[in-house]
Amino acid sequence: MIVQHDIDQLDLNEVVSSRQEYKLQVASPEKPEELASRLLMQQADATHARWRATAVYTVALTGLVAMTIMCVYIILSPQSSAENKAWVQPILAALVAGVSGFALKSKIAGE
Repeated sequence: MIVQHDIDQLDLNEVVSSRQEYKLQVASPEKPEELASRLLMQQADATHARWRATAVYTVALTGLVAMTIMCVYIILSPQSSAENKAWVQPILAALVAGVSGFALKSKIAGE
């Protein structure tokens, strides 16, 4: 005999002690169409976030590479004055420190 009850709470002690067979079904309050729509929206949001993150990383990496090349060129160029080399060295050190920190954070976090 199958009896259906809509209950908000289930006393598991009563279920075990009564030695009856129970079938428990948990149903979503969303309709299948609503669930499909919500999942589609979440997937679109996640795709957009990945594209945005990729774009930001690409722009940042391109800028980082360009700055590094300019700094190395200024340091190695025989036409560069000592004053130019003096202000480029801290910039290059900051770039190296930033990349190292990012790489170590990513490695530690397991990303």
